[in-house]
Amino acid sequence: MYATELKSLHKSLLDPPSLERSIQLEMWAKSIKRFNKKMRIDDNGCWIYTGPKARNGYGEFVVSICQKRVRAHRFAYEVAKGPIPEGMYCLHTCDVKHCVNPDHLYLGTHADNMRDRNMKGRLAHSERHGNTKLTTPQVLAIRRLAARDFTRRELADLYGVSPECIRDIANHRNWSYVGGPQSFI
Repeated sequence: MYATELKSLHKSLLDPPSLERSIQLEMWAKSIKRFNKKMRIDDNGCWIYTGPKARNGYGEFVVSICQKRVRAHRFAYEVAKGPIPEGMYCLHTCDVKHCVNPDHLYLGTHADNMRDRNMKGRLAHSERHGNTKLTTPQVLAIRRLAARDFTRRELADLYGVSPECIRDIANHRNWSYVGGPQSFI
């Protein structure tokens, strides 16, 4: 990303003045000014980034000095608090993907991000998962029917899924948070 340029700029602030440094600082100032025009403050104190967004909903911003597209919240964090160490994630306390308020951002590992996601119930599962073929009532019905000696093949044909899917549902490997009888088919 642009981390190298940002680290170099932070280090160069301690160097004697030079034309190159002046140009870099001017370009950073222009980027920051442009960035600041692309946000509005909501009632929760989030600074909502109104510029372009990636498919996953996170804001994207092009940094003038290096012409690289970066996540808007990462840019906001680095401008306010300094470079993000390699391998670290920039996480939101507010859970608003397009919030760029540095007070709502903190650094964490991938494991921290997954733990936060799970604790806040943001993991897509059941009907919320985009690729699911079944509903919760269907899963409960599969478990009841599997307990009554229907075969995996019969249930798979009935519900349009694979016999392995039926096995995993009946044994609570999939849809484990949904109740119903357990049968080892």
